[in-house]
Amino acid sequence: SHSATKRRRHSSRNNMPNRPPLSRLSSAASRHSSASLGCRERSSYSLATDDDEDDGVAKLPYEALVHFTNSDAVVELATPWKVASPKTMTGTGFFIGQRRLLTNSHVVHAATSLRVFRHGVSGNYAARVLCESVVCDLALVTVDDDSFWSGFDTAITFQEKVPALDDEVCAVGYPLGAKSVTNTRGVVSSVRMADLSLTNEQEKQLVVQIDAAINPGNSE
Repeated sequence: SHSATKRRRHSSRNNMPNRPPLSRLSSAASRHSSASLGCRERSSYSLATDDDEDDGVAKLPYEALVHFTNSDAVVELATPWKVASPKTMTGTGFFIGQRRLLTNSHVVHAATSLRVFRHGVSGNYAARVLCESVVCDLALVTVDDDSFWSGFDTAITFQEKVPALDDEVCAVGYPLGAKSVTNTRGVVSSVRMADLSLTNEQEKQLVVQIDAAINPGNSE
């Protein structure tokens, strides 16, 4: 019976499908998951320098980043005849072309003073809101001073297809009042439709949840 057991075990091993070595599996996992081995192949966006323009890797459009400083004064609901004490907050926006900046509505809402400056360019400028939507939390902003737009040639482009789960993403901006750009990376962890007003009374919007680190100021 012992020899029969050995023959059965030997037979079951022979019937097992061929599997790649563990080292090959680990190599494949490193290309598809940052969680498995804590590393990832170079993504489609890179922190490459200008010397790498011809390597086929798209560089992050840092030149399109804009820092927002908003001083706002909101009406007190309990005392509508007066406004609350002014508050100052900062945020991030992006140049999308045609002298327009895209940011969140909550960054510019109720602004009494709105100032912007470009990444890597000195000086700040007065900005004004063209339109905003609280429902989708987006706003379009412009600057009337022509010198702000001088040399502003890099605009972001929009992805037409809906992101897929586990797509790699980068979150860039000015978190926590920072004056220099930060960059965090992660993946798409959820894609769904949701009411951004949290009232269940507005039209649902596309919501993409990511696991890259986000802080106040670079949530745009």
